[in-house]
Amino acid sequence: MQNKSKFILILYIIVGAFQVTGILLKIPPLHQSLKVLLMPILAYYLWNGIEEKSKNNLFLLSILALAFSYGGDIILMIPSNNPLFFIGGLVSFLVAHLFYTKLFTTLSPLNKNIIKKKPIWIVAIILFLISFLSYLVPKIDTTLKIPVIVYALIICTMLISTLNLKEKIGKRPHNMIVAGAILFVLSDSILAIIKFDPTFRGMTFMHALVMLTYIFAQGFIIHGIRKCYHQG
Repeated sequence: MQNKSKFILILYIIVGAFQVTGILLKIPPLHQSLKVLLMPILAYYLWNGIEEKSKNNLFLLSILALAFSYGGDIILMIPSNNPLFFIGGLVSFLVAHLFYTKLFTTLSPLNKNIIKKKPIWIVAIILFLISFLSYLVPKIDTTLKIPVIVYALIICTMLISTLNLKEKIGKRPHNMIVAGAILFVLSDSILAIIKFDPTFRGMTFMHALVMLTYIFAQGFIIHGIRKCYHQG
């Protein structure tokens, strides 16, 4: 099982590398065809790394988060100027973040102590959220302002929900999951900048950076979840 898991993880990294390369070289058939493989490979990596008897509700929440992320990937690939497609992708990823948040708060419920334990983190996240929305919201069409604000609140809540896990799951899985959550926030932030700020829309590097941070975000989170199971 261990060798197979390493092969699957390496495959995920290789597919991700070629997918980002396809973006940089502006080869849509390459990066689009590989993008649809990423979440299924990662789901199989998680499935293969956990014994059947251990596949509980936490495992199901992880798979659902990946499934809705996959849905968001597909919807956002549809070429259209219709804002409903963007909202559809937004909703799909929002549900994915809700499943991740449910997973992390099931492992370690959020409480008032997190403000005492992680005051710098909480303040930093709130300041980032306020600063980013102050910059972005004026650039967004009226119909999309509320969906984007709600999404930003949800993904920051997901990040906060990872901060309380260390005592429950150990240092290494905790660090991986927190790193993944931070990269997820970064990936979605860059995507929003590209979407709503015309200055950055045509920058190929920015599009590649969205996928690079997204690939590592999902990879770190799922790898951290796997380690939780291995540590019991």
